[in-house]
Amino acid sequence: LVNRELLFLWGETEKVDAQEGFAEDLARLRSDLIRDYAVRTIIANVSATDEEVKAFYEGNQDKFTTPEKIRARHVLVETEDEAKKILEEIRGGKAFEDAAKEYSTCPSKEDGGDLKFFVRGQMVPEFEDAAFALEVGSMSDPVKSQFGWHIIKLEERQPSSVVPLEEVAGEIKTMLTQKKQQEAFYAKLEELHKQYPVEIVKAAPEAEKKPEGTEESKVSD
Repeated sequence: LVNRELLFLWGETEKVDAQEGFAEDLARLRSDLIRDYAVRTIIANVSATDEEVKAFYEGNQDKFTTPEKIRARHVLVETEDEAKKILEEIRGGKAFEDAAKEYSTCPSKEDGGDLKFFVRGQMVPEFEDAAFALEVGSMSDPVKSQFGWHIIKLEERQPSSVVPLEEVAGEIKTMLTQKKQQEAFYAKLEELHKQYPVEIVKAAPEAEKKPEGTEESKVSD
């Protein structure tokens, strides 16, 4: 900042603004500033209202709805017989987590088969259909998928819910305000096209050049 000010003071003293080209550059900067401030003026008082925000929220509930999700564990093995045997052990008192750690071929075995929360569409259909059909705390019979045979236990279920307006009002207002400002900007441009005469002049095409080697381009000896 100090260096900039020192250069400004020296430039004034030396009257660099009298040099050739300064006036043109200044005029160009002035034009750019006027355009910038013109745009700011057009959109200065354009903003989405609380009523518009609420109306958008109520008319687009699907955009603010979180889908149902569940948290499940599973044991994955290669054959149905293995799965049935393990299921009997679990029903006989073996902890599901211990069975997963001991028998499962899925990397989730390190967490006792825990797959964390997931929504529909994240798992293969056979697994997903069986998992979402379970009651919390219950286990499935062996389920076959392209990866092998699964025993699934449902741990938690979070139903579908709508995000409260208060949590998304700011995001909606910003989006609607930008849309209204864009509309105001283009509406003003349309008005200005009618207010000021505009003529579009196409540049004349360059004259066709004769390729080298033609009679007109040859130089006689």
